[in-house]
Amino acid sequence: MDSLKQSIDSKFGNYSLSVEKAGDHLICIRSFSIRQDRYLSTEYPEFISFLKKVAKADQTKVVLIQKV
Repeated sequence: MDSLKQSIDSKFGNYSLSVEKAGDHLICIRSFSIRQDRYLSTEYPEFISFLKKVAKADQTKVVLIQKV
C-alpha cells in the first residue's frame, strides 16, 4: 500500500481520510467539519445519511502484512 484516500463532501460538511506510507511509518490524517447553518426539517434525513456515511468511512481499517 502506498496510500489510501477517502473524502465525503456535502452541503452539511465534509470528511476526509488519508493514510500514506512514509518509510517504515504510516501517517493517518482525518478531518471532519460541519457547516454552521440553518436547515429545513425536511433535510434532516439527508443530514443523518451524511453522518452515517462519515461514520462508515471513519471505520476504515488498514491491514498490515509483513513481506517475507
